[in-house]
Amino acid sequence: MKTTQLRRYELKPEAVSAFVAWFEQEMPALRRLFEFEIEFYMATDNSEFIWAVSIAGDKSKFLANEQEYLQSTARAEAFKTFPDGILEKHISFIL
Repeated sequence: MKTTQLRRYELKPEAVSAFVAWFEQEMPALRRLFEFEIEFYMATDNSEFIWAVSIAGDKSKFLANEQEYLQSTARAEAFKTFPDGILEKHISFIL
């Protein structure tokens, strides 16, 4: 079983390039530390960044690992260089 979360961010147009560069530098290795895999990511021509992240296991496993990730010093360190630019987040699980 695999649980996948779809994440869509509306970005400030001027922040798209910096956000994508930061994401590519930080997120794959950081998420892997907590057993997540990034399935795909892409930026669109209307300043959206869409990506999917998954974990082997059920939704409760995903949520438990996500809590560890959110509270981790590794995440805090990576987010020191986070480019401000997200206007809104849309997050849901894929059924």
